[in-house]
Amino acid sequence: MDKLEFMRSSGFSLIELLLALGLGMAVTAAALPSAARMLDAYRLEAAARGVAGDLELARMLAVTRNSQVAVRFDRESNSYWLLEGEELLAAARPLPRGVRLAEVMRRDIRFHSRGNAAPAGSVLIANPAGKIRVTVSAAGRVRRREER
Repeated sequence: MDKLEFMRSSGFSLIELLLALGLGMAVTAAALPSAARMLDAYRLEAAARGVAGDLELARMLAVTRNSQVAVRFDRESNSYWLLEGEELLAAARPLPRGVRLAEVMRRDIRFHSRGNAAPAGSVLIANPAGKIRVTVSAAGRVRRREER
């Protein structure tokens, strides 16, 4: 095989490259919807963990400061914040884009100096990927549960 023949036989033709590019685009297009659902599920779980963590923080602050600490939810602004009495402890915490407060059982969930909550309450966080309910028992225990 001489040098000229070798140069003509190596590499890919334009048609082969276009076919490979088209196949790659088809695979990518098929994977995009599942990636979007996965991102929605991640945002929902992150929001539920954030709310549960802040409720546990409020409980801890109530015990350590020997006072009442509340978490106030606002469905209109899709956010919540922590209060000690009426003093703001933390800036408003908005939920991630696409995640909403679907249901708020109590506007304020208050923790007392012994760590108990009165009244107990729950909040339902939702987006297209599903729903997660964050519940606070009268004893102050915070739980997350996925709802169908």
